[in-house]
Amino acid sequence: MSTATKVTPIRASITKENAARRMPKRWTDKSRALYVQYCNADQRANVKKTAAIDSMYADGIRSTDFLAPSNDLSTSTDELYADLVKVKVESWGKAAVQLYYMTTAEAKKLPEAKKARRARLRADVGAYLGSDRKAFKTREDLAAGKGKGKGKGKTGAKQTTAPSTTEKAAPHIALRNLLQSCKSVAENAESIEGCKDIPAMMMALQIFCKEHLTLNLK
Repeated sequence: MSTATKVTPIRASITKENAARRMPKRWTDKSRALYVQYCNADQRANVKKTAAIDSMYADGIRSTDFLAPSNDLSTSTDELYADLVKVKVESWGKAAVQLYYMTTAEAKKLPEAKKARRARLRADVGAYLGSDRKAFKTREDLAAGKGKGKGKGKTGAKQTTAPSTTEKAAPHIALRNLLQSCKSVAENAESIEGCKDIPAMMMALQIFCKEHLTLNLK
């Protein structure tokens, strides 16, 4: 019996099985309508976000304003940073506001489940402010001609640039820069009163390392 004769029935079976799976029953008209709604809402949100960043950038807001004032690289003030945090927390509702701004003494009386939720909330603030900072850094790069579509000459050929200081940095310098970034994320997870919530700080560092720890020190 030839190889083709042996394989053909198997392929026919797979084709029949794939045909049956081509449109699964779980993909209902309701699910499709909800996904359309989700995609449209997401697109509208992105358009509004871009417009807001452009307007804020024109007013002088920069990525370094999203760093805690205790950070040496920050251009923020205590009042500005506190208000950035407030706006972010308020966008999550009254329950989040109450949980985030309760005193340390009040937090100690919470059940363990709510303590964990509060720690996650405080970590999320740092993570989201970090995301906003990146969005503004992208806007700054575009303004400086470092964004998409830039860096090409009249011939359309991409111009090469010398390696940056960071790219040429020795491993210990690169590691120092990485730890500085981790420190920044930890600070962003805390209120401007200082680092008092160790679980929130550790969770913020875990989030940062999971998303950004790709440094190769070889």
